[in-house]
Amino acid sequence: MLNEYLLFFLCILVPPTSTPIVAAVGDDVVLPCHLEPAVDASSMTVEWTRPDLSPRFVHVWRDGVELENKKHPSYVGRTSVSVNKLKLGDVSLKLSRVKLSDEGTYRCFVPTLNRESTVTLVVGEWRHDTDFTGQNLKVTVDLWNHIQNFFIYFYSFIPFPNSTNQNIAPV
Repeated sequence: MLNEYLLFFLCILVPPTSTPIVAAVGDDVVLPCHLEPAVDASSMTVEWTRPDLSPRFVHVWRDGVELENKKHPSYVGRTSVSVNKLKLGDVSLKLSRVKLSDEGTYRCFVPTLNRESTVTLVVGEWRHDTDFTGQNLKVTVDLWNHIQNFFIYFYSFIPFPNSTNQNIAPV
Protein backbone atom coordinates (compact mmCIF):
# COMPACT_ATOMS: atom_id res chain seq x y z
CA MET A 1 0.00 0.00 0.00
CA LEU A 2 1.40 3.42 -0.95
CA ASN A 3 1.38 6.36 1.37
CA GLU A 4 0.17 9.66 -0.01
CA TYR A 5 3.12 11.82 -1.09
CA LEU A 6 4.38 14.19 -3.75
CA LEU A 7 7.81 13.98 -5.42
CA PHE A 8 9.37 16.70 -7.57
CA PHE A 9 12.52 16.33 -9.66
CA LEU A 10 14.28 19.28 -11.29
CA CYS A 11 16.99 18.95 -13.93
CA ILE A 12 18.51 21.99 -15.63
CA LEU A 13 20.89 21.74 -18.59
CA VAL A 14 22.62 25.08 -19.13
CA PRO A 15 24.95 25.90 -22.03
CA PRO A 16 28.61 26.20 -20.98
CA THR A 17 28.69 29.98 -21.48
CA SER A 18 27.42 32.52 -18.93
CA THR A 19 23.98 31.86 -17.50
CA PRO A 20 21.24 33.36 -19.68
CA ILE A 21 18.09 35.12 -18.55
CA VAL A 22 15.21 32.68 -19.07
CA ALA A 23 11.62 33.74 -19.81
CA ALA A 24 8.43 32.06 -20.92
CA VAL A 25 6.34 33.39 -23.78
CA GLY A 26 4.01 36.11 -22.46
CA ASP A 27 6.10 36.90 -19.37
CA ASP A 28 7.69 40.21 -18.46
CA VAL A 29 11.46 40.01 -17.92
CA VAL A 30 14.22 42.35 -16.75
CA LEU A 31 17.53 42.29 -18.62
CA PRO A 32 20.09 43.46 -16.04
CA CYS A 33 22.68 46.17 -16.66
CA HIS A 34 24.31 48.25 -13.92
CA LEU A 35 26.94 50.96 -13.91
CA GLU A 36 29.79 50.35 -11.44
CA PRO A 37 30.33 52.54 -9.59
CA ALA A 38 26.73 53.74 -9.60
CA VAL A 39 26.37 56.91 -11.70
CA ASP A 40 23.21 58.90 -12.43
CA ALA A 41 22.37 57.85 -15.99
CA SER A 42 18.98 59.59 -16.21
CA SER A 43 20.31 62.35 -18.49
CA MET A 44 22.70 60.12 -20.45
CA THR A 45 22.11 58.09 -23.60
CA VAL A 46 21.38 54.43 -22.91
CA GLU A 47 21.08 52.10 -25.89
CA TRP A 48 19.77 48.56 -25.80
CA THR A 49 20.39 46.75 -29.09
CA ARG A 50 20.27 43.34 -30.74
CA PRO A 51 23.02 43.09 -33.34
CA ASP A 52 21.06 40.52 -35.38
CA LEU A 53 18.16 42.92 -36.03
CA SER A 54 17.71 45.79 -38.45
CA PRO A 55 17.16 48.34 -37.10
CA ARG A 56 19.19 47.02 -34.18
CA PHE A 57 17.70 49.28 -31.48
CA VAL A 58 15.45 47.65 -28.90
CA HIS A 59 15.30 50.69 -26.58
CA VAL A 60 16.93 54.13 -26.73
CA TRP A 61 16.93 56.57 -23.81
CA ARG A 62 18.40 59.99 -24.62
CA ASP A 63 18.38 63.22 -22.59
CA GLY A 64 15.65 61.96 -20.26
CA VAL A 65 13.33 60.75 -23.04
CA GLU A 66 12.60 57.37 -24.61
CA LEU A 67 12.97 57.47 -28.41
CA GLU A 68 10.22 55.13 -29.67
CA ASN A 69 10.89 56.03 -33.32
CA LYS A 70 14.40 54.49 -33.17
CA LYS A 71 13.16 51.04 -32.07
CA HIS A 72 12.80 47.88 -34.08
CA PRO A 73 9.02 47.62 -34.78
CA SER A 74 8.61 44.38 -32.80
CA TYR A 75 9.67 46.14 -29.56
CA VAL A 76 7.47 49.26 -29.79
CA GLY A 77 5.37 49.57 -26.62
CA ARG A 78 7.09 46.62 -24.91
CA THR A 79 10.30 48.06 -23.41
CA SER A 80 11.03 50.45 -20.57
CA VAL A 81 13.69 51.63 -18.14
CA SER A 82 13.00 53.01 -14.67
CA VAL A 83 13.86 56.71 -14.30
CA ASN A 84 14.34 56.25 -10.54
CA LYS A 85 16.69 53.33 -11.11
CA LEU A 86 18.60 55.20 -13.84
CA LYS A 87 19.49 57.79 -11.18
CA LEU A 88 21.14 54.96 -9.20
CA GLY A 89 23.10 53.58 -12.16
CA ASP A 90 20.66 50.76 -12.91
CA VAL A 91 20.11 50.84 -16.68
CA SER A 92 18.30 47.48 -16.80
CA LEU A 93 15.67 46.97 -19.49
CA LYS A 94 12.18 45.67 -18.79
CA LEU A 95 10.77 43.70 -21.71
CA SER A 96 7.03 43.05 -21.54
CA ARG A 97 4.96 40.31 -23.17
CA VAL A 98 7.96 38.23 -24.25
CA LYS A 99 7.76 36.54 -27.66
CA LEU A 100 9.74 33.59 -29.04
CA SER A 101 11.36 36.04 -31.49
CA ASP A 102 12.79 38.05 -28.55
CA GLU A 103 15.37 35.34 -27.93
CA GLY A 104 18.93 36.47 -28.55
CA THR A 105 21.87 38.49 -27.30
CA TYR A 106 21.19 42.03 -26.12
CA ARG A 107 23.78 44.78 -25.77
CA CYS A 108 23.47 47.52 -23.16
CA PHE A 109 25.62 50.55 -24.09
CA VAL A 110 26.18 53.93 -22.43
CA PRO A 111 28.15 55.98 -25.02
CA THR A 112 29.09 58.84 -22.67
CA LEU A 113 30.95 56.43 -20.40
CA ASN A 114 31.95 54.05 -23.21
CA ARG A 115 30.59 51.15 -21.14
CA GLU A 116 28.77 48.12 -22.46
CA SER A 117 27.47 44.77 -21.34
CA THR A 118 25.71 41.89 -23.04
CA VAL A 119 23.02 39.55 -21.80
CA THR A 120 21.44 36.53 -23.48
CA LEU A 121 17.70 35.97 -23.33
CA VAL A 122 16.40 32.42 -23.73
CA VAL A 123 12.69 32.09 -24.47
CA GLY A 124 10.65 28.91 -24.24
CA GLU A 125 7.18 27.58 -23.56
CA TRP A 126 5.68 25.26 -20.95
CA ARG A 127 4.05 22.06 -22.10
CA HIS A 128 1.97 19.97 -19.69
CA ASP A 129 1.47 16.29 -20.34
CA THR A 130 -0.09 13.46 -18.41
CA ASP A 131 2.25 10.53 -18.96
CA PHE A 132 0.41 7.75 -17.18
CA THR A 133 -2.81 7.46 -15.34
CA GLY A 134 -4.40 4.58 -13.57
CA GLN A 135 -7.31 3.88 -11.32
CA ASN A 136 -5.55 5.40 -8.29
CA LEU A 137 -2.43 7.01 -9.73
CA LYS A 138 -1.54 9.96 -11.95
CA VAL A 139 1.95 10.89 -13.21
CA THR A 140 2.34 14.26 -14.93
CA VAL A 141 5.23 16.03 -16.62
CA ASP A 142 5.66 19.76 -17.08
CA LEU A 143 8.23 20.38 -19.80
CA TRP A 144 10.04 23.62 -20.52
CA ASN A 145 10.34 23.47 -24.29
CA HIS A 146 13.19 25.35 -25.91
CA ILE A 147 14.52 25.05 -29.43
CA GLN A 148 18.22 24.91 -28.40
CA ASN A 149 17.90 21.99 -25.96
CA PHE A 150 17.45 23.94 -22.74
CA PHE A 151 14.95 21.90 -20.74
CA ILE A 152 13.51 21.98 -17.27
CA TYR A 153 11.48 18.97 -16.26
CA PHE A 154 9.09 18.80 -13.34
CA TYR A 155 7.83 15.32 -12.57
CA SER A 156 5.05 14.78 -10.12
CA PHE A 157 4.04 11.38 -8.90
CA ILE A 158 0.78 11.66 -7.01
CA PRO A 159 -0.78 8.51 -5.66
CA PHE A 160 -4.29 8.86 -4.43
CA PRO A 161 -5.10 7.88 -0.82
CA ASN A 162 -5.05 4.14 -0.22
CA SER A 163 -3.80 3.49 -3.74
CA THR A 164 -1.60 0.80 -5.21
CA ASN A 165 0.35 0.81 -8.43
CA GLN A 166 -2.04 -1.60 -10.13
CA ASN A 167 -3.85 -0.80 -13.35
CA ILE A 168 -1.33 1.74 -14.66
CA ALA A 169 -1.63 2.29 -18.39
CA PRO A 170 -0.26 4.89 -20.81
CA VAL A 171 -2.70 7.58 -21.84
